[in-house]
Amino acid sequence: MRKLLLLSLILCGLFMAENIQAQNVNIELLANAQVSDNSTDIWGYTAPNGDKYAIMGRGSGVSIFDLRELSDPVEVAFLPGANSGWRDIKTWGEYAYVTNETANGLLIIDLTDLPNSAPATDWTGSGDIQFSSAHNIFMDENGVAYIVGADYQAGGAIMIDCAANATNPPILGVYNDRYVHDCFVVNDILYANEGNFGFSIVDVSDKNNPVALGSAQSYGYNHNCWLSDDGSTLFTTDETSGTWVVSWDVTDPTDIQELGRYQSSPGQNVIPHNTFFIDQYVVTSYYRDGVTIADVSNPAAMTEVGNYDTHPQGSGDGFAGCWGVYPYFGDGLIIASDMQMGLFVLDATYQPAAFIE
Repeated sequence: MRKLLLLSLILCGLFMAENIQAQNVNIELLANAQVSDNSTDIWGYTAPNGDKYAIMGRGSGVSIFDLRELSDPVEVAFLPGANSGWRDIKTWGEYAYVTNETANGLLIIDLTDLPNSAPATDWTGSGDIQFSSAHNIFMDENGVAYIVGADYQAGGAIMIDCAANATNPPILGVYNDRYVHDCFVVNDILYANEGNFGFSIVDVSDKNNPVALGSAQSYGYNHNCWLSDDGSTLFTTDETSGTWVVSWDVTDPTDIQELGRYQSSPGQNVIPHNTFFIDQYVVTSYYRDGVTIADVSNPAAMTEVGNYDTHPQGSGDGFAGCWGVYPYFGDGLIIASDMQMGLFVLDATYQPAAFIE
C-alpha cells in the first residue's frame, strides 16, 4: 500500500509539474515593466540605427520604452492624453500614430530624437472630415493609414496618406458602409472587422469609391484580422466569450469559406483579442490566457505550439490580461501589453507542430 501511495504521489507531482510548465511553453520571459494605470495596445518601433522601442498605450497616455537592454526596459517618454480605456498604435517611417476613444483625434509622435525626446501633435482631420475619437488604426505598406471606429458618420475607415505628409496627412477617402472596429489592408484590399456584422472585403484602389467584394459572418463580435503572406488565408478573432481564432479561405471574396478554428483553453470561455500572422504562425493576445502561438501551416488544423501566461490570476471569461502583442522585431523577440501587469518582453521559439495524417 505504501509503494502504491508513493507511486501515486510521484505521478501526481509529475502531473502538477507538467501543468505548471505547460503554462509557459516555447516562450521565455525577459522582462516585465509595470505602470501605474491600465495598459492598452502595443506596437514596436525599430530606429534607423537598429535600436528597438516598445510604444504602449495606457489609460492616461502613451509610454515609450527603450529596449536596448532587453532584460531592463526603460521608459524614456510618457505622453499624457485624454483618459481612455482604448488606445491603438501603428508606425510609419519615424512617426507613431495613436488613436483613442475619448478626445483630441489622432496623436502623431515624432520618434526621430529617441531616446532623448518624443514631441507630439494632435490631428483631427481636415475640411469636412473631422473627428475627435477613434477606436483603431492600421497602416498599409504604402504609408496609408486607415482610421476606424471614429466619431465621423458611420465610423468606417478614414484613409489618410502619411507617406505624403507625416504630420498633416491628406485625406484620400472614406469607406463608410458601416462601423469598422479594426482592419487589415494590403494591395488596396481592405479586410474590415465590422463587429456583429462579421467582416467584409473591400476594394479601395479608388479611395473615393470603395467597392465591397464580399463578406462573411463569424461567431461573435468580429474584432481583428490578419492576412497570410500569400494572401489566401485570413485569420480573425471574435471578441466574445468562448469563441475562436478562425481561418478563412479568401481567395474568392465572393465565396469566402471557413477552413478551421483554434481555441486556447477549450471550455474555459477565454476571449481572443488580437491575432497576427508571421511566417507559418499566428501570435495572439488571448486576454486571460496571455500570449499564444499557433502553427497555422495547415489552416484547417491550427495547433497551439507556444504560450506565455501574462495573467497568472487565472484563465476564463472576462476582459483582463493580455491586450496586445507585437511579434515583428525578428529573432523571436515579442513584446506584449497586459492590462494589469504592463509591458512584457518575451523570447519565443517558433516550434512547428507535428501532424499525423
